[in-house]
Amino acid sequence: MDDLSYKQINVLTYDLSVKDYTKVINQTFNIGALKRKLHEYIGHKRNIDDVFPIHCRLKLYIIESQISKLENNNLKSLNILHKALLCHTVDDVIEAIIWLLKNNYYHQTIIQTLIGDISKWNTTELSNALIVDINLPKICVHYKDFVSSPHLKMIRKYETSITKRLDIDHLSAGLSYIDMCMAVGGDPTCVASNFILAAICFYELMKKCVDADKAYAYRNVINDLSIQSFFLSRRYLPPHMQIYICKLAFTLMTKTSQLFKRYVTLTPLTLSSNKTQSKQLLVTKQQSLILSELLKNIVNSAKISPFIQLPTSLSYDTLYLELTGQKFLTKFLNKMANHKRQQELFPAHLYQQNTR
Repeated sequence: MDDLSYKQINVLTYDLSVKDYTKVINQTFNIGALKRKLHEYIGHKRNIDDVFPIHCRLKLYIIESQISKLENNNLKSLNILHKALLCHTVDDVIEAIIWLLKNNYYHQTIIQTLIGDISKWNTTELSNALIVDINLPKICVHYKDFVSSPHLKMIRKYETSITKRLDIDHLSAGLSYIDMCMAVGGDPTCVASNFILAAICFYELMKKCVDADKAYAYRNVINDLSIQSFFLSRRYLPPHMQIYICKLAFTLMTKTSQLFKRYVTLTPLTLSSNKTQSKQLLVTKQQSLILSELLKNIVNSAKISPFIQLPTSLSYDTLYLELTGQKFLTKFLNKMANHKRQQELFPAHLYQQNTR
């Protein structure tokens, strides 16, 4: 079809469903017209999240995703599609995203980005494909998107009391997250998230340490919590949540190692080789093995789930990420399994392992 003008895009925004609109925008390469339409809607607002009604917001996400793809930023484009999914998890939106992802190149590019970063995993030169944001969120974003239940109310109230103390007492917050695991009824998603959030609290404390002994203790606790989260996710969680937990665990272990280097007393031998070792991570053989397993699990899970960059969230919001991702993933894998062209991208043993 011919490239669309700004006026044509404007008319179609109101006339088409999300899926049909996605098909049209995907064939539009007039980046100037797309940016103009995006700017017209956002106006003085800071981002698309403030736009109402929801059907307009969804279509703006589609436009923004296409702009990022045209700018050769597939990772950002995919993250924007995930925002659309979180905004409104209905069949029309899910089918629109699946239609886009049927293009192997789109998904394969993300996987290749991950593999490219793995070749640099033992240095500080890692991109956003592997290293994620570990700043603690302070509010629940999706509290209005859940149907209320006593279990969810308990989690939200418990976590709200923790977040109120984040600015003044990271130690208490971290210990409270660990204690909270006893109250969530063995929910593996919530337990894994609690461990990771506790580890982030202890990482914040480690950054303020002046005592090497305390830093060493915090490093060990952070590593132990990260490893336990990894084991939980690998055994109990769906692929998209495995990626989420594994990337946070990998980021924490990597950054903790980098941080701990400043407490290590340099010997004459290390001083002489400082230039060659300045970018190396300070890890034990066991930690190196765990990091390798984390990377392997991230790549294998990414072959199944295309969403590899979930936002760092509180435990309450993490449950929402799991449910929306699971709904999408069920439909996505069923669609992909029916296409012979997808067999190489979706190996049978991985498909069976992650859909039981």
